[in-house]
Amino acid sequence: MRVKDIFAKVQVYIKFIKVYVKRRFIINLIFAVGINLLIKPFWVLGVERGVQNAIGAEEYGFYFSLFSFSFIFNVMLDFGINNYNNTFIAKYPQLLSKKFPQLVMLKLLLVVLYLMITLTIAFIVGYDKVHLNLLLLLCFNQVLSFGVTYLRSNISGLHYFITDSLLSVLDRLLMILFCALLLWGNIFGAMKLEWFVYSQSLSYFITLVFCFLLLKPHLSNLNWKWNTAFSIHLLKKSYPYAILGILMGFYSKMDGILIERLLPSGKVEAGHYASAYRLLDAANMIAVLFAGLLLPIFSRFTQMRESPNALLKLSFSLIIAPALFGASVCFFYNHEIILWLNKVNNVEVENVLFLLMLSFVFTCTVYIYGTYLTAQGELKLLNKIAFVACIINFTLNYFFIRSYGIVGAAWSALITQGFVAMFHFIITHQKHKISFDFSMLFKVLIFAVIEFALPYFLQNIDCHILVKVFLQIIIGLFVLLYLNVFSLNQLKKLTLR
Repeated sequence: MRVKDIFAKVQVYIKFIKVYVKRRFIINLIFAVGINLLIKPFWVLGVERGVQNAIGAEEYGFYFSLFSFSFIFNVMLDFGINNYNNTFIAKYPQLLSKKFPQLVMLKLLLVVLYLMITLTIAFIVGYDKVHLNLLLLLCFNQVLSFGVTYLRSNISGLHYFITDSLLSVLDRLLMILFCALLLWGNIFGAMKLEWFVYSQSLSYFITLVFCFLLLKPHLSNLNWKWNTAFSIHLLKKSYPYAILGILMGFYSKMDGILIERLLPSGKVEAGHYASAYRLLDAANMIAVLFAGLLLPIFSRFTQMRESPNALLKLSFSLIIAPALFGASVCFFYNHEIILWLNKVNNVEVENVLFLLMLSFVFTCTVYIYGTYLTAQGELKLLNKIAFVACIINFTLNYFFIRSYGIVGAAWSALITQGFVAMFHFIITHQKHKISFDFSMLFKVLIFAVIEFALPYFLQNIDCHILVKVFLQIIIGLFVLLYLNVFSLNQLKKLTLR
């Protein structure tokens, strides 16, 4: 056989492997996204909503404020280790037993650091014993959650993708089960806040044990010896990501904390704010999954030195269109949505809902352009933007909350996210010399105008609100396709990358 023929056969085999890997990736991606969309929104909009209505706005506001506080520094529990571990184990699965004890010991050190920083700042802020007790429990839940994430990074690294996808929702499934028994089973009487938090602890713990049992057959001859050089090297590589995570946590979670601290009836107002914030949380879950898909694709573009223009345009339009639709629905039907969520009328919460969902449009822009800049290694610039965003958000919240209450906090979120989105956009298109399609922006603006105008015309139709929303979706899709904001062929190209 000639060398040319051998080379041709090798090329055929390589092409087959690439197609197989792509198809396997797409199937796993669809499965992961699908199962998360089934479980997590039900948790946010069903169970959490039920818990808040059962325990009241004041108790839930107390929980929401402290949960936000425990969330700010939780990146200390990861420090980029999970991403490193996932990539390393995928390349060298035979070294799992060697790296596992080293990373577990490093994780335990980070747990101590996280608890020290969080509880010290909580003490400085002036939290009393009741606050600190609940905060400690919520911090413990964060530790368990990141422990699960670390074990899952090993399972994913071993290419057990379907198993990893199932494990990604196991904790939420258990929480739904436990909270359903507490809420609707009335096994202990009326629902209490501490039972809600305990159910989360138990769910995380069971999931952690289950993950470890699945991983145990792959662990042997573990050497629990501390490796200082390895730990320092890893932390040096990942600290920019950790700083970015902390700064983003500050400007995205500070509002709930300051509402509880600054307003006379802070716990109640934080609870009202949380009821509107819940929809933003549900929307963020979808956007995060989308960004998770984009990061490896953008990284590949960077490595291959391909132009990301088409992908940026497509991904921007794909995520902005649903965000604009959500903002229009929350603007026109905010009264009905809040009445459904809380069973009460509250004009302030209705305004907060619309402002937060409008800020989500900017957040989606950050997910697209921030993901691209992360793939480009622009961590220093991203950290600078996030630091300025923290100052802006704290300043605005401090004055706006005192003057306008929870509506002021929503305005602060909108302005901060707008600032971050604007600079991500400018840096991407100017520093990286990426041309911007102004015709596409014009089409998106036309779509936005139509989406916000449609409810005014549909209100004259005598039918249920859900039917009107469905009609708005159908008309919006036709508008997108007619304007050629994105095409089915472009979407196919994205999934086959």
